[in-house]
Amino acid sequence: MTKPRADALRQTIRRAKAIADKDPETAKPLAEQALASLDENCDALDKADALYAKGVAAYRLDDFRAAELALTEALALYERLGDAADVASALNAMGNVALAKGDYPASLDAFQRSLKTWTEIGDSKAIAMGWSNLGNAYYNLSDYPNALDCHQRALRLREALGDEREIAASLNNLGVVYADCADYESAREVLEKCLKLKATFASPSSLAATYINLGNALRNLGRRSEAKTCYETAKRICEEAGREAGVAIAAHGLGKLCLDENAVAQAKTYFSQSIEIFERLGMKREWSLSALALGKAHSRVERDD
Repeated sequence: MTKPRADALRQTIRRAKAIADKDPETAKPLAEQALASLDENCDALDKADALYAKGVAAYRLDDFRAAELALTEALALYERLGDAADVASALNAMGNVALAKGDYPASLDAFQRSLKTWTEIGDSKAIAMGWSNLGNAYYNLSDYPNALDCHQRALRLREALGDEREIAASLNNLGVVYADCADYESAREVLEKCLKLKATFASPSSLAATYINLGNALRNLGRRSEAKTCYETAKRICEEAGREAGVAIAAHGLGKLCLDENAVAQAKTYFSQSIEIFERLGMKREWSLSALALGKAHSRVERDD
C-alpha cells in the first residue's frame, strides 16, 4: 500500500473511531470498509482502531454479537501493543456490551479491569466514568450498597471536574438506586437536582426519563399530584419528540397512579396504550409489566361489581 493511500485510510479509521459512539450509522460502514482495505502487513494500531470503531458502532446499533467479536479482537491487539488507555477503552466498551446483553458478571469484570487501568493512568474523567459504569453493573446484580458507593464516588469526581452533564448522569443513577432501595426521599432529592441541571442541555428522551424516575419517587411518597405532573410532562415531551418507548413508560406510570386513586377506567386506558406500544416495539419485559397491571385493573372492576 502506498503511503498516501495508507495515510488516507488512517484518517478514515480515526474519523470512524471518533464518531462511533454518537453516529454509529456512519461509523460502522466506514470501519468495515477500512478493515476490508487493510492488508496483512498493515499497522496493528490501525487495525485495532478500526475494529474498536466497528465494535462501538455495532453496540450502539444493538448488534451485540458483532460488537463482541470486533471488540475482543481489538482488545487483543491493544494489549499486544501495550497502550493502556486503549486497553481500558476496549474493556469499558466490552463491559457495555455485556451489560446490554444481560451478562452482568461479565460486565462487572470488564468494568473492574478498565477502572483499574484508568486509575493507574490517572485519567480523572475516565475514572469517574469507570465508577459510574461499575455502579450500573452492581445495580443490575441487585448489589445496591456497592452500586450506591460507586455512583457516589463518580458524583464526587464529576463535581470536582465541574462537568454538569456527567454530574446530572450520576444524580440520575443515584436516584434510580435510592428508589430501588425504597429510600424515596433521597431519590426525590437527587432527581430534582438532576432535573435542574438537565433543563439546559438534555435531549428530550433523557429529560423525560428523569421526569419519569422522579414521578415514581413522588408516587411512592404519596405525593400523587406532583407525580402526575411529572408523568404527564414526560409523556408530552416524548410525544413531541416521537419517542414511543418514553410515551409508553410514562403512560404506564400514569396508569399505576390512576389505579392508586381507584380511577380504574382511566388506568385501563393508559395500560392499554402502553401495552400496544411495547408490543409493537418488541419490549417484552415492559409489555409483561403493563399486561400484569392491566389484569389488576380488570380484577379491580370485577371485585367492585
